[in-house]
Amino acid sequence: MTVAADGPTAERLALSSPTDLVVLDRMLPGRDGIEVLAAIRRVKPTLPVIVVTARSYEADRVEADEIGATDYVTKPFVFEELLTCIRSCLSDADRLKR
Repeated sequence: MTVAADGPTAERLALSSPTDLVVLDRMLPGRDGIEVLAAIRRVKPTLPVIVVTARSYEADRVEADEIGATDYVTKPFVFEELLTCIRSCLSDADRLKR
């Protein structure tokens, strides 16, 4: 597991490292998570990206979906919910590789 503390680092790591899945906070310092998601989608359109955020507005969810978020989890959440989402995204990605 690799952790980035800001948007530019998250983008660089997601695009330059072998990555199975990204859990991306929407509100990152330096570069918004939605901008990072858009950059990831331009280069790695099939990489699973779960957006995690405190923003629960429908418009925010729709925006993330339109840009290509694999899933959208709002805070606060139960950790098991996130783990289930991660397992599901990895399982779907594995099926697509076959």
